[in-house]
Amino acid sequence: MDFGGNVGVLLELSGLQEANVADVASECVVLLLKAAPREATTGFLTNLPKVSTILESWHRGIPHLILQRMLHALGYSCRQYLSHAMILSISVPDVSRIEATISQLKTSNIPALEDAASLAASELQRLPRCL
Repeated sequence: MDFGGNVGVLLELSGLQEANVADVASECVVLLLKAAPREATTGFLTNLPKVSTILESWHRGIPHLILQRMLHALGYSCRQYLSHAMILSISVPDVSRIEATISQLKTSNIPALEDAASLAASELQRLPRCL
């Protein structure tokens, strides 16, 4: 089964306006990262534009729990990428876009989001810049 391919679909569902669907889908992203870390990390990091779209919707009222899950999934995926010496083609502009959004989340005055954003930012900074 192609777990990596499922991550893209789950990320799309995580960004939906339907709160229940988005909540379950974001939880499934986390569970997939636990169940199949390498495949899910590949799927997550190759779908950074979808992750960016979800994170950028923080000021439009997306539930904070979904944002926290995405931030934790991002940090976890970065750690997996480095610890397994994975080779993926990751767009530098996509990483920069996410870094800009995370920078905003770090000053959101929402403690749980600020903490998750800080952790994700520190992991994201560890990625090689020659992606």
